[in-house]
Amino acid sequence: MSFVEIEEKFCSHEEWIKFSSENKFIFDGSYIKFAISEIKKRGIIDINNNVVLNPESIIIKGENYRETIKHGLLNCRNRALIYALKKFGSYGRSDLLARSCKIYAPEALTDFALHMRAKYPLFIGSEYASNQQQREKIFPILSEDLTDLSFESSVFDLVITNDVLEHVPDIDKSLCEIFRILNSAGLLLTNVPFAFNKKESVVRSVMKNGNIFHLLPPQYHGNPMDPAGGSLVYEIPGWDLVSRAKSAGFHDSYFLFISSIKYGIIGKGLAGVFIFFAVK
Repeated sequence: MSFVEIEEKFCSHEEWIKFSSENKFIFDGSYIKFAISEIKKRGIIDINNNVVLNPESIIIKGENYRETIKHGLLNCRNRALIYALKKFGSYGRSDLLARSCKIYAPEALTDFALHMRAKYPLFIGSEYASNQQQREKIFPILSEDLTDLSFESSVFDLVITNDVLEHVPDIDKSLCEIFRILNSAGLLLTNVPFAFNKKESVVRSVMKNGNIFHLLPPQYHGNPMDPAGGSLVYEIPGWDLVSRAKSAGFHDSYFLFISSIKYGIIGKGLAGVFIFFAVK
């Protein structure tokens, strides 16, 4: 079996359906197993410096490959973000790859945040602290609410959200806030559990007047601020995220699908990872 490196841009559900119907191997469990076996045998290319990483140094636990295939501080979906950023930077936006790039991410305690701080001196991360005790515990790390950020307008070149939007009770408000804090050529780069087979986002829980109402059985993901309780999933974005970003003011928005054995970017049940772009 041979493998194919994929980097495809999609602006709509219809475009994805056409592509995926013509490339059904991306859903094929045997292809995904083959991809993982190749990674275990050959290793992967370091996304930062293009050197080969020995397979012995790559950690693969379980079959949720989006969350594993880890080397150093980066897992699969983290590498997909870096891959997408470097590709975008190569298309005339080298400023986003420079050490002078001003970056905000709503995470500060994660391995990804540690990686970004080491490469970008002007990277700033935050966590969401729900009470004063949590805010005091993480000080001097900032506590920020993605729907009501404390930053001045037009101050960042790049905002990265890394499996965060699904935990925000109002994604549209957060998109408006991200748009506000980005400068005139700013970029939002996002990965998120993505309902790639749905035109509309899947709303699981809503918040009204400070109270949470569950429309579907509550679902929680890992949260470094609350390892025991986790973080509630309000919404799994679908393809309508493209139009919602434009409604927030972004002039262009789309998903990039990346499937790469070479760089170790493979998902579970889907041989790749989606990264969302919104350009101001």
